[in-house]
Amino acid sequence: MPMDQPLVYFTGKELHGSISGNKCIVEQYAFQPSLTLAQGTVVGVAPATGVADVQTLSMGSTPASGSIICNFKVPGSFAIFPVTINWNDTAAQVQAKLNTAYGLFITTAAVGTGAGTTSTTYGVTVTGGALSSASLVFTGSGIFSTMPIPAITLGTNTLMTSVPAAVVATLTHTTVGVQPNACMAYNSAVLAAPTTAATLADSATTSTFLAGVHQVTYTLVTAGGETTPAPMAEVVLTTLHSISVTSITGLNAAVTAVNFYVDGILAVVNTPSAGATGTVVISGYSASLTAAPPRTNTAFTLPNGSGCQTPIGVVCWPIVTDVNGRITGAAQSGQVGGGVVLSTTRLTAPVMIKGIINAADIVGLDANALLPGGKFVALNGNITTGYIEIL
Repeated sequence: MPMDQPLVYFTGKELHGSISGNKCIVEQYAFQPSLTLAQGTVVGVAPATGVADVQTLSMGSTPASGSIICNFKVPGSFAIFPVTINWNDTAAQVQAKLNTAYGLFITTAAVGTGAGTTSTTYGVTVTGGALSSASLVFTGSGIFSTMPIPAITLGTNTLMTSVPAAVVATLTHTTVGVQPNACMAYNSAVLAAPTTAATLADSATTSTFLAGVHQVTYTLVTAGGETTPAPMAEVVLTTLHSISVTSITGLNAAVTAVNFYVDGILAVVNTPSAGATGTVVISGYSASLTAAPPRTNTAFTLPNGSGCQTPIGVVCWPIVTDVNGRITGAAQSGQVGGGVVLSTTRLTAPVMIKGIINAADIVGLDANALLPGGKFVALNGNITTGYIEIL
């Protein structure tokens, strides 16, 4: 059956171009799961590789006894798979428990050229740990490698420190999985660039820096890109001394790295922990890191998944998708009987990727979508009045 066969029949008015004689191009696209999009919503599309879902279990203090129950789910199912994690379980031990819990949700692929062995890939890969000393990280893999996985919930927690005292556990949905080549709502939100200069000091640790004044700035890196730099700070060094940078704290959970630049050259890439860099000692310029600070903030927060920051068109109908990304239609304001007639679900829906459209008919457009070199152009007026051309 062709991907674009209309198994859902939309009623009412389809979104069309607004200028007579203007040729519009409409193509069929798949959509991410669990979406509700109004007609005319600007959409982006996920990369062909998709994005793996990542969730992290962290401890507020060091456990020395007890256990915690994590309730896992799988995409497209309401089933719950409880897994009891002991205070000192390693990633391998948790992986084994999770593999047993998931049971049927396993893919097996042949390895080698003969009748050789087979390799089993499970829906979630566990890394990090042991829980007594480090966070556990759960990453979608195998059959779940490029799709959003429902948030893991925490059940009974009997974890205790050696004092003893209760251990507070936190589950963070670090990265929401994204299906490849599927649409989601456009969103160009970026993480704000840092506004506080770094606090610097001369350190006697040996370095390659010459004596004199050195300038230091830093940027924040997310899965989407990098912010513009913080205000410049200066430090006076003795010959061959290093630069000590006081820990930068209160970092947003979306920050995956902090880049430090010395005299306009990238010197150190720091991986923060618990929202802080810790004290950073810079002992010289890196021969392999020669980039300058960026002039444009590309640290997209990607609230709708990777690819949402780049608009490709607008949906021609209201869209609702289920937990598997199947399109079930959506009610359109003012339409009798809810706006759509459903015979079953469909896999794709039309997206206008070229044409001229009334700005008033577009939902979710912002000034960033109209930047030079982009796909959307204001012919007159602005993002709310006049006409917008999709190139």
